[in-house]
Amino acid sequence: MRNTKKLIIAASLLISSTFILFSGCEKQGTENAGTQQFTIPVSGLTDIRKIGQIFCISIDPIRYYISPEYENSINILLRKYQPGAVYLTTEFENWKQETLNEFNGEKLLADIYDMHEHSLIPLLIGADFETGAWQWDISATRFSYPMALGATQSTGFAYRQAKITAAEAKAQGINWIFTPVVNTCDYFPDRLKILCFGNDYETVGEFGRNFIIGFQEAGLASCVKYFPLDTLVKLPDNSEYSGLLPFSIGIEAGALSVMCSPLDTQMLSTVQSRDILRTALFDKLGFNGLVVGALTGNDNEAITSQKYMPAVFEGLKAGYTMIILPEVIGTSIPVIDRIFSESEESDLDMSLIDAASEKVIALKNHLKLHNDYKALPYAGAAGVGLEEYQNTARKITDESVTLVKNVDGILPFDYETQHIVTLTLMDESSVFEGTVYYRTMTQKYENIKNINIVGTPDIREKKEIMRRVSEADVVLCSFFLRPDDSQSGFYDEAIDLINKVLLANDNVAAVSFYSPYLINKFPGLKGYIVTYSPTEHAMKTVTEIIFEKRNPVGKLPVRLSDDYPAGLGLQYE
Repeated sequence: MRNTKKLIIAASLLISSTFILFSGCEKQGTENAGTQQFTIPVSGLTDIRKIGQIFCISIDPIRYYISPEYENSINILLRKYQPGAVYLTTEFENWKQETLNEFNGEKLLADIYDMHEHSLIPLLIGADFETGAWQWDISATRFSYPMALGATQSTGFAYRQAKITAAEAKAQGINWIFTPVVNTCDYFPDRLKILCFGNDYETVGEFGRNFIIGFQEAGLASCVKYFPLDTLVKLPDNSEYSGLLPFSIGIEAGALSVMCSPLDTQMLSTVQSRDILRTALFDKLGFNGLVVGALTGNDNEAITSQKYMPAVFEGLKAGYTMIILPEVIGTSIPVIDRIFSESEESDLDMSLIDAASEKVIALKNHLKLHNDYKALPYAGAAGVGLEEYQNTARKITDESVTLVKNVDGILPFDYETQHIVTLTLMDESSVFEGTVYYRTMTQKYENIKNINIVGTPDIREKKEIMRRVSEADVVLCSFFLRPDDSQSGFYDEAIDLINKVLLANDNVAAVSFYSPYLINKFPGLKGYIVTYSPTEHAMKTVTEIIFEKRNPVGKLPVRLSDDYPAGLGLQYE
């Protein structure tokens, strides 16, 4: 095994020696986070290898961990197509936490090592990690969602979080972070707004700058997202769009890659729409790094050349330089097969692929992946989940939890004298976090009676809920709910249930562990707190605020309504 690795490394170095390395770096920002002028030729690669370099294959590490069949198919795909990158992501949110009790970073390190072995040119290994590197290693530090950072009003926290995440990600073998999101919240539907720092363009840009510098000082590439091409193509000619300001700040900070809105054949079908990306991103903002776009859809059968070939080439014409494919279940990717076939038959204009693969190789050389490959921490990662890291996550949480409403001083509760009933509402994706929360709360505050609600209660359960609520002095509703189209029925029924609770008791307060916007659904609430994330740190902080008179200090980073403007953050007298 080790001899094989040495041969792979030697081959990698031999290939890299055929390239003309960077000569003359063009700084776009700080000395520690400069970007390169990509001028490296790729004449040392065959056409097949160049094609492979512009594709990024999505892999679910948890499925890879539990399914030998899936692991085998991924290994075949990596050997067969020699992609430029892999993107580690999972859709299995509802059982991820339970699986993570066994899943660990050392196993993932071995998998990533194998991924590198399958490619003579080291892979870019990408992951999102907006909330830290804990997704694949539960010993790593978990942070709150970016909106919580906005609530602290401290860009310094963004830098510290990025440095910690980068250290722990690098220990896992990750070298490419699809973070930060520098769109403002109004760009997204409700369920995704917590991925944003806020709604002020300049403030969002400064948070993004600190993330980028923190990541890239550690030797990782930051991928700023999502460049709003879908918005730009709808604007009148020559109109200015303020949403570009955060991207401008990020590029000045030295961002090495940018993710655009997903590839859409119809959107990119005209010369005018293709020119918009080059004009806005390259000419106006001066970006010269890697431009990434994802092919939309998760239907494995739909990844066909007929559907995606136009999107790939329209994207390359527009200036995209790497294409992220949806997760593939199987051993064939027809869209790449079709391009391979056309290149072998000389029916393919390789100039676009030459330009794109040149930038991919240039980024890898900038990150010194051939050198880092030899030093990957194969035996395990030291320095993950350190106490100082946890203290930073805890401090960010403490300064982010926000008291939005407190009519008649309903909060804090007096758990020693008041009859308190709590309702913990969880959607299917939040059962693990919700269970940790209500068990911890009821163990510490024994007088509290909790009703755990998963999904939609039946008629008998609803009657029992109303009976207990009507007898309580005060009621606390804890929301582990995310607006989600796939659960719209359950979400609407949960809202209807709480509105009935408000009719049964006048003294109801609530805490939202996800979206702050839920308060707009419940005008009858007397108290409302938002944590922006369901971390254990957030659970501890919010219970101390509710039951132990700890003063909240967070400020809303977004406007919820006329009654709840950005910057609002109440405190106890």
